[in-house]
This record gives sequence, C-alpha cells and structure tokens, in this order.
Amino acid sequence: MKRSVISLTLLSLLTQVIAFGKSVLMGQIFGISVELDGYYLAQVIPALINAVILGAIQSGFVPVYMKLRENSEEALHLRSAILRKLVVILAFATLAAMVLTPWIVGLIAPGAEELVKENAIRCYRVIALAMSINLVADYLGLVLNAEMNFGVVALAASFNVLAATLLLVMWPEWGLDVLLWGLMLGAGLQLLVNYLRLVAMGKGFIARPAVHPLLGEAGRIGVKILPGLVFSNLSASIPQIAVATLGAGAISTYGYGSRFHGVFVQTLVMGTSTILLSHFAVHAANKSHRELAEMLRRAFVPLMLLSMVALLWVHLTGQSALRILFESGKMTGDDIGSIYEVWLVLTAALPVIFWGIFSAKVLQAMGHTGQLSVLALIGVVATSVAAWLGMGWGVGGVAGAVGVGYSIVTILTYREAKRALSGPILQLSDWTVTVWIVVVMLGIAFVGSIALETRGASDIFRVVTNTLVAIILIGLGYRLHIVRGIHESR
Repeated sequence: MKRSVISLTLLSLLTQVIAFGKSVLMGQIFGISVELDGYYLAQVIPALINAVILGAIQSGFVPVYMKLRENSEEALHLRSAILRKLVVILAFATLAAMVLTPWIVGLIAPGAEELVKENAIRCYRVIALAMSINLVADYLGLVLNAEMNFGVVALAASFNVLAATLLLVMWPEWGLDVLLWGLMLGAGLQLLVNYLRLVAMGKGFIARPAVHPLLGEAGRIGVKILPGLVFSNLSASIPQIAVATLGAGAISTYGYGSRFHGVFVQTLVMGTSTILLSHFAVHAANKSHRELAEMLRRAFVPLMLLSMVALLWVHLTGQSALRILFESGKMTGDDIGSIYEVWLVLTAALPVIFWGIFSAKVLQAMGHTGQLSVLALIGVVATSVAAWLGMGWGVGGVAGAVGVGYSIVTILTYREAKRALSGPILQLSDWTVTVWIVVVMLGIAFVGSIALETRGASDIFRVVTNTLVAIILIGLGYRLHIVRGIHESR
C-alpha cells in the first residue's frame, strides 16, 4: 500500500501542477472578467450532476464489484451493465441540457449580470457534453481502481488537463472557445487511456450484458446514498451561486481562489482516499473495526501537519506567488489581493476538510448511508446560512462559509464514525503531538514573517524561502516518525 499511496500522490501532484499552470494561463489571458464569470458559472450544474452520479456509482459499484473480482465472467456482466445504463442516462441528460440551457442559467444565477448570463449560456452546452464524456471516463477509472490499477487512472487525468492546457498555450486568441474545446479534447483523451488500459488487462465490456443479481444490490446502495451526494455536492455549489450576485468578476475571483485551494485538497486527500476507500471496504466487509479505527487514527497527525504547513505557506507566500504569476497579465493589484483572500480563507479550512473526508470514507465503507445523507443536509443548511451572512463581507466572506459548513459537518461525522467503530479513534498523544506541531510552526512563521518584512524581501525570495521551510518542516516530521499514518497502513 505504501508504494501505491506514494505513486498516486505523485501522479495527483503532477495533475494539479498542470492544472495550476492552466489557471495561471487563464489569469494572464482573461484576468477577472465577465467571460470567465460565465465560464465558471456554466460549470456549476454539470459538475454537480457528474459528482452525484459518479458518487452513487462508486458507493454501489466498488463494494459489490470487489466481491466478484475473482469471477471474471460475472464481473464482466456487472461492469458492462452499469456502463450501458450510464450511457443511456447521460444521453438523455445531455439532450435535456441542450434544450433547457437558458432556463438553467437563469435558475442558478437570477441576480447575475446579463453579460455573465450570456457567456454562461454560450458555454453551458459544450461543458455539459464534455462532462458527460468525462463521467464515462471516470467510471472506467472506478473499474481500474477496483482492479487496484490506480496509477493509470491518475495518469489519464493528467493527460486530460495537459491536453486542455496545451490548446490554451497554442491558441490563446480563441478566447472562451479554446477553453471549451480543451475540455472536450481532455475528456476524450482520458476516456481513451482508461479504456485501452482495461482492454489490455482483459477487462473489457460487452454490448448485451446479462442482468446480474448483484446489479440490484449495487443500485440500492447507490440510491440510498443519493440524497447525501446531492446535499454534499450542493454545499460545494452554494458559494459559487452566492458570489454571482456580488457583481462582475466575483465568480472569477472565487474560481481562481478555489482552484488554487483545490491543489492541496486533490493532491493530499482525494488521491489517497481513493486507495483507502478500497481498503476501508475490505476491513468493513470483514468487520475488522479495530483495523479501520487504526487506519483512521494513523491518518490524523499527518493530515494535520500537512494542512498546517499548507496554511502557513499560503499565508506567508500566497500573495507574493500570485504577483509573480499574474502581474504580467491582465490582473490588477486589487484583483490579486482578492484572489489571495479567497485562497487563504479556504486554506484555513483544510484541517476540518481533511478530517471530515476521511471520517466520511469510513462511514461510506461501512454502508452508513443514512447518516451520511443527514450530515450532508446539515452541511447544506450550515453553508447556505453562512454564505448568506458572509455576502456582506464580499467574496472572502462567502469563502468563509465553506469552512463553517465543513466544521459543523466534520464534528458530527467524526462522532458518527466513533459510534460506528464502537470506540474512540484518537488518543491523547495524537492531540498533544498536533498541538506541539502547530505551536512550533506558528512560532517559525511569526519570526520568519517579521524577518522577511523588515528586510524588504522580494516576492521571489519569499516564495523560495517559505517553500523550503515547508519542505523542511514536512521532512522533520517524517524523520521524527510523526508522519507515519497513511503510508504505514497496510
């Protein structure tokens, strides 16, 4: 497992580095503009639908498919049946999106400016089609993950982002069109890579699969968790919808900040949680609650360490990094300051985001879908109220709603995970070590910030120095056996 986690983390990091480069190019070409507002706004509903459908398939497919892996014939019919149903659903959903585009855009952003709505309508149809292709590619990736072939899935995702980035580099004068067709090309490439790998492994598909008895079980599990998936992904969409009412450029500002924030989340959590969900599912199926609790406990300290290093790095370096990246483009100093504010506020929520995701994965592996749905509904309510209150403080205030919602849900999710595992997960030493880490890093950050400020350090010097400090802190934690959680779990 250690090798799988390291390899997947590195591949996830590659994907996020490419995505980061794409965001930088977008900033230099578009700046903060109504065109980009429309582009980001058009992604809200397709991304929501994709996440819900993929989450339902993952929840129902992975545990059922794991039971059939040794029986190649039955596994073939199950994965083919699900693919067939997915394609039919997506065909109807994409057709509906094409017809209802103006109504959908008006529904999600009634208070947005007219130019923003016009650009969103222009982008929506292509984005809906591209994300449907991407969803099929992601399903093939789930099959590969279930076959413990994680590396190819992460590599295919890298190709997706790389293709879109290269188009942007070669033809920036195409404006929004190059972004849209980049999404199409990237999704198609990811689909092709995943499919070819499955065929090479002898894990292809058939056109007329038999109805497998376990297909109904997979469907029931997916349907049970569907409300929770809708609520949890709606929580992620609420801030984007809320900022649409704050004027031109607000959606772009939040979009840049959330994408930079997403680099940490996707690299450090989403990749490794894919592997851990498979192992959680095995332990849950064997009712090995002690092993589940041990895996979660070991993950706590490294997650807190990494999240605090990320927060300190953004605090000390984020604005300097943004100036280096964007000042040569269309962005002003005020634009950069606004993006930094969103990025910093979102990064401050990393500890609760990380712990909430891992706690939820335990409940998901144990089939506690009802609790997850209730928790997700609480998250929607908390995020909605916090976003409404935060609008008075601008885009940064709305970004703070994410942290509020996650904090409430994480506390409740951890309580449910403890109850499901019939005992405590964290020990006093875990909290003691984490508090010690935080105090030390805050002291280093405070002294370092004053030193750099008084010496009038350049932006480049700040970025290099603070990045080295972050690497050293993580390295020291590893050498002191503080970071021992995920990569020692087997």
